[in-house]
Amino acid sequence: MLQQDALCPPALQRLKGLCGGLSHDINNMVGVILAYLDLLKLETEGNEDATTYLDRITLACRKFHERSQAMEEFSGCRQYAMLPVQAKLIVNQLKLSRCVFEDALPSHSQVLAEPGKLTFAFQELVDNALEAEPDGNPRVWVGVKNGDFVFQVVNRCDLKEEQLERLWDPYFSTRSRTRGMGLARVLGVVTSHKGQVETVLLEGQRLSVSVALLLC
Repeated sequence: MLQQDALCPPALQRLKGLCGGLSHDINNMVGVILAYLDLLKLETEGNEDATTYLDRITLACRKFHERSQAMEEFSGCRQYAMLPVQAKLIVNQLKLSRCVFEDALPSHSQVLAEPGKLTFAFQELVDNALEAEPDGNPRVWVGVKNGDFVFQVVNRCDLKEEQLERLWDPYFSTRSRTRGMGLARVLGVVTSHKGQVETVLLEGQRLSVSVALLLC
């Protein structure tokens, strides 16, 4: 079993700090570049070749900006506009095809969250479980434990105990296809929400991933 502190050894903490600082600087520079590109488009209006080239540069910059935002989320330093949200509203946004879903969540339960980012984090956990168990039915459980809102996903896996702490590393995968920064971003989003993540290898080669958030 690995809890939040064990998921971030000192070397990874330093990497997260580096990513947070770099992404902040990159976001500022890309913002300036995009602004000047918009001005150039106005200056070259009517020139189809110039417009095509500028559109391609703009697209590349926006993709770079998205990667930079992923780095910032991974760092756990990103600040969101938090609001009290009904936890069920977030859960109801998820696509849970093939999942065995158990809802033990009281209807009045609220968490302090940025709904879009928390929905992304939970969906990423579900999608990862579905990919790990393409012919099976991962289990998703939501409810309250020890006064916290808990979102839990359990699926079959081929992880070994010594690989458990690497589960949240960027680009780590035991499969030929990787989800890139996906799970690393999940950990960052949960950290930004002052939440906790717990990973446990269960009997029968099953992996349990739980996210716990304070109720408000």
